[in-house]
Amino acid sequence: MRYRMSYHLYALIPGVLFILLLSAPPALAQYPELVRLEKLLRESAPQSEECYNLTMELSEFLAISPVPLEEYERLPDFVTFAEESLAWATENGSPTQRARMQRFLVDCYFYTGQNTNFLKLAGEMVAANSFANQEDKIQVYRHLAPIYLDIGYIEKFIELTEELSRIRRDLDEPQAYLVNEHSHIAQAYFRLKDYKRARLHYQEALKVVENGANLLAVASMSNNVGRTYAKAGRPDSAAVYFGRAIDILQAGGTHESGFGSTAYTQHLINRIEANLAMLDLDAGHYDTAIRAVEKELASGKDLTERETVIEACHKLGSLHYQKMNYERALRYLDQAAREIRPQNENRWLLENWEVRYKILLASGQQAAGEQLNKKMTALRDSISSAARDNSAMVASIAYETEKKEKALQEQRNLLVRQDHEITRRKQQQQTFLVGLAGMGILLMVTYSFLQKVRKQKTKIEQQKQQLDKSLREKETLLKEIHHRVKNNLQVVSSILARQGQNSEDIRVKKYMEEGQNRIKSMAMIHQQLYQTQDFEHINLAQYTRLLLVNISDYYKLEEQDIDINIQVAELPLEVDVAIPYGLILNELVSNSYKYGFAGRDHGTLTVAVNQVSENLFRLSVSDDGNGLPEDMERRSEKSLGLNLVKGIAWQLRGKLSYYSNQPGSTFEVTFVNDLKQVA
Repeated sequence: MRYRMSYHLYALIPGVLFILLLSAPPALAQYPELVRLEKLLRESAPQSEECYNLTMELSEFLAISPVPLEEYERLPDFVTFAEESLAWATENGSPTQRARMQRFLVDCYFYTGQNTNFLKLAGEMVAANSFANQEDKIQVYRHLAPIYLDIGYIEKFIELTEELSRIRRDLDEPQAYLVNEHSHIAQAYFRLKDYKRARLHYQEALKVVENGANLLAVASMSNNVGRTYAKAGRPDSAAVYFGRAIDILQAGGTHESGFGSTAYTQHLINRIEANLAMLDLDAGHYDTAIRAVEKELASGKDLTERETVIEACHKLGSLHYQKMNYERALRYLDQAAREIRPQNENRWLLENWEVRYKILLASGQQAAGEQLNKKMTALRDSISSAARDNSAMVASIAYETEKKEKALQEQRNLLVRQDHEITRRKQQQQTFLVGLAGMGILLMVTYSFLQKVRKQKTKIEQQKQQLDKSLREKETLLKEIHHRVKNNLQVVSSILARQGQNSEDIRVKKYMEEGQNRIKSMAMIHQQLYQTQDFEHINLAQYTRLLLVNISDYYKLEEQDIDINIQVAELPLEVDVAIPYGLILNELVSNSYKYGFAGRDHGTLTVAVNQVSENLFRLSVSDDGNGLPEDMERRSEKSLGLNLVKGIAWQLRGKLSYYSNQPGSTFEVTFVNDLKQVA
């Protein structure tokens, strides 16, 4: 899988380290230097200085020599040499030597598609700021940032991109790079549908290009600002920026003013006029919009802009669908489909299928529509699965990188302590020799005795310090584990939230939101654990209150007045029991809000925990709401929530029971607080 970035109308794309010629490759014999270096590398000893020097020579050759794309199939062999050289540099070389070899190896990983190794090594370099020079740092950041964007790590992408801008400003590089960075960040927010932040960055880029002579860039950025207003439902503001962009293009038209060819300038005008025409759809001006988009499509074809052709065909398909010209709409969708590359353009494929699905339903082709809907669902699931896999991969790499950095820091600290210990011992030896020369045999015996006493005392003190340190480290480690588990659960919750936001299916949104609440109940436990000194128990009353506040904030409507009565003692709850207890409480309280108080503007919810025996407790959730339906037993068999409660209660050696009140209903679950006693 090769990551890439697509930009808006205005973007400057820097060059890459390796120069790839797409013409037919000559024979390998035409690269005698490459053959010579490969032969010497195979003959050199692994992880040696000779191997390192030859690999650096190979790196310099590849950086300046035009080598055909096909020849890079040999790079996996070079990766091995680079890995062995990095091992030597890490053990024996200087920090600069290590950084230079890291840079070559990270390029090898990138160009051979070894994305996991690339992310891991690049992440280590960024975390440790391990770069031989600023140019190397720019190159690694430029490769790494788009990958974070593609897998949904937007904050990390923005962080790297802003750092990239700062470095380039320090190096007094052209302002065009600053425009690029703002454009890229704006595009990231545009993908998240955060049009306000996207607009702010486009406006910053617009300020920069307005200070130059490139009027084409000014028009392009004005168009992008207009697009954010249009997406945000502010057509009047969008029209102002679209009109400004068109005025600039129509009044200019010279190369000296930063314009390209006449054909491209007219094409850009066509695109912006199409954007402007799409603003009037609410007034029913479909024909005007169709004519404008058809002009955009025609000029896009003339300039062989495949992406423009796809977007224009989709817009025309949607417009004709709204006019109920289904046959013409399908022709445009078919034209777009022929341009889409299914292997890496799923976003456009879904957009095409969604309009086609509406047409099939509107034209009475229910069976074909349902079949297409299944394909869309499968594609969305595939996209979601890939996103989860990428996120998990990056999270794992980040964790391993951080762990490795901590280990390296501990090694450095150990070396410092050893140096101090050596220095201290040398000083003691010098003192001992001076005393021996001045005091004679008697003082020597006395001094020897005192030395033994001192060493024993020092040893005891060191052992005590080591024990104290080990205890602190274990406590810190436990806190760190619970903190990381809590953070990872929040990451999963965020992923569920994003999937729910992106889905138009109400049931999917509901399931995602319920999943979030279940995960939050588990995350609260780990949050309490790393904030306290007791890693085996949590406060039952405090945890219950926190859960109820969270659930109430989520489910309670503004017009509802629900009183919550908590009857829970300040008891220590085993951690192994706390998580299933939280899931049970979440399901029962959520059930009361969703069904018990449905259609009611007030009510009372009572949550109580009573001790039945030494190790047996009873959780009771009661409400004065609508009560239980008559066919509750049949419904409970199909209820995911109640089946989940039953399963968890069984794990806690308890059971679920429920009955109707007058009014309302009560759910009771028994559970044990110490599973080890009943194992």
